[in-house]
Formats: sequence, structure tokens, C-alpha cells
Amino acid sequence: ASLGTGTSNANVAKIAIEQRKKKTDVVEPQVISEEILTGGAVEPVRPDGEPWDPIDFPQVTSLRLSFLNIIEISDLNNFDSLTTLRLDNNIIDRIANLNHLKQLTWLDLSFNSIREIEGLDNLSNLLDLSLYHNQIEKIEGLDGCPQLNILSLGHNNIKDLRQIDNLRKFHNLRCVCLDGNKVCQHDTYNQHVLAYLPMLKYLDYMLIDRKAVTQAQEGYGVDELLELKEREQAEAQKERARKDKQAVMEKLKTSFLDATEDLFEELFSKEVEPENLTVLQCYGQLKEDMRDKLSEDIKTLRLWLEERNEVRNKKVTSFEKAISTAEGESEEEAFYMVRDFRSLKKKVLGQLDKEEAISQNPEAEAMVDELR
Repeated sequence: ASLGTGTSNANVAKIAIEQRKKKTDVVEPQVISEEILTGGAVEPVRPDGEPWDPIDFPQVTSLRLSFLNIIEISDLNNFDSLTTLRLDNNIIDRIANLNHLKQLTWLDLSFNSIREIEGLDNLSNLLDLSLYHNQIEKIEGLDGCPQLNILSLGHNNIKDLRQIDNLRKFHNLRCVCLDGNKVCQHDTYNQHVLAYLPMLKYLDYMLIDRKAVTQAQEGYGVDELLELKEREQAEAQKERARKDKQAVMEKLKTSFLDATEDLFEELFSKEVEPENLTVLQCYGQLKEDMRDKLSEDIKTLRLWLEERNEVRNKKVTSFEKAISTAEGESEEEAFYMVRDFRSLKKKVLGQLDKEEAISQNPEAEAMVDELR
């Protein structure tokens, strides 16, 4: 059940259940076979209209494996270009073997028996995820999908309003379906969602009134929400500091200077610094003097090494350029040599064909045939 359609929740469930009842030809649990994959590869359509050959699976972008009684996710290793995967209406109880599908943007796992959201750690391009009508109790395991835009969790076993808070980190999330969960029975369900997920445009297939969002933000759990926002801001600041630090370290690594970044902290860490020294009255000032002196020395060292590294990089660049030029000249020379050899061979063979002696000498004839 995709949130991208205009079909109502009840109709989606009804249609899916009716289709499932019609599928009487598959009664036993199945694993994903080559035959199933061949029949499920729907896009792009081959020019000749024939089914995809397994050797060409890396070109397939859309795979439909619905209503097949599939018991587990497997054998999708060759679908490197897959963007759309439909595994709805099966008997899958665990999400697995999908992390290599890094191009995936749409994943439908609705109408299965999944109890836990997992196995999505590397799907960084995923935009639309449907887990409608499963047995999920917790909203978790989605950190690997930061671009998530549409999420369908309708008709699961989600009960706690606090589970909704876990979706705040997904800033691109616009459509969420939780209809059919016990959490929706809470009197403050709508207010909680609008207060904690103000970025949403649609909730349970209904367009959200922006005035209702403002009212929820101003009147629902104000103190708790303010505390949460402050905590998130602090975490965001820490994350920015971590990224800045990482950028500095990456730059220092290019000059082999990364070991100098936290040298003072390493020299005076709790594991190294004798505790009895810290009580000395003069120790604090001596330590700060040492920090300043070490900082100056590191600054001087970095300037010197950066200059040396700049010279080294220029030499490396010149060397690589010389190698590339030499390879190009060598390839060109080899090309002309092969061309000249073929021309000479053609000329010689043409002359030999005219000589009657060649037919009278079996050994010479065999050598000439080999040259051909």
C-alpha cells in the first residue's frame, strides 16, 4: 500500500486480500529462484519483448515478486541497478539480503509477516518504504535511509506514542501512514504526530492543515517538546563539530600530520597523567605552559611539513604525468608496429599465393596458413 496513490486505506487492503485469495496456484512456501526472477523483471522492457536473461539482471531497474508465497529474501545479488522492488503479499518474516541494492528508491514489503525493521542499513537512496500490514511493534532500524520521503506502517502492532518520535530525524519525510495501529486510538494521537513531526504533509492519507500543526506545536507538550528541541540542537552541534574535526583530520592526513592534532591530550590523558601530580600547586601552570609551547612547536612542524609535502606532491604529479605520457607513446608505437606488421604480412602472403612452389612444399604451406 503506497502512500503515493490516492486509493483509500480500506480499499487497498480489500484489493490486496481479494488478489491473495485468487492466487490458488501457489500453496507451498517458495524461495526466490532464477525462474521467478526472470518472470519478475519488468523494467526496462527488452526491445525484443522477450524475458530478461539472468546474465543481464544487472540492467534491470524494476522487479515485481508479489503474491508468490516467498518465505525469505535471497538471490538478488546481481540486481545492481534496481530502483524498485515489490515483495508484497508473501510470507516473509525477516528483512535481509537487501543492503547491496544501493540504488533502491522504492521498496514494498506490505502484507508479509515481518516483526522487526532491520536490514536496511545501506539503502541511503530509499525514498518510499511500505511495511503496511505486518507485525511490527517498534519504529526503528531506519537510520540507513536518511532520504526517506514516504513511509507506510499502517496495520501493524505499534502501540506507544513515543515510537512516533523516532521519525523526527527524517527531515525529508512528508507522508506517513500509521492507520490501523493501536497507537491511533490515543486521544492525543493527531496532536502528538503534528507536534513531533511538523515536516509532514500527509498523515494517514489525509492532507495536513498547517494551522493544526501550529496549534499542536503551541499547545501540546510544550515543555517536553522544548526540552527535546534543545537536546536535538545540542546533538546537531556535536555532529557538526565531529564533521569539522573529521575534515581537519582528512586534510592533515594528506601531509602525514594527523598524529599532531590531539598530541597534547594524548600526552596528558587520564591514563598517562600521574594523579599525585595534579594536586601540586604549580602543576596547573606548568601544564598550561607546556600546552602553549607544544602548540607553537606543532605549528612550526606543520608549516615545514606542508611545504615539504607540497614539493612531494608536485614530484608525484610530474612522475604520474610522465608515466601517462610514456604509456600513451608506447601504445601509439605498438599500434603502428601492429599496423605495419599486418600490412607487411598481407603483402608477403599475396606474393606467396602467386608462387606455384608454395603448393609443392607442404611445410611452407602450413607455415603460411598459420600466418593467415
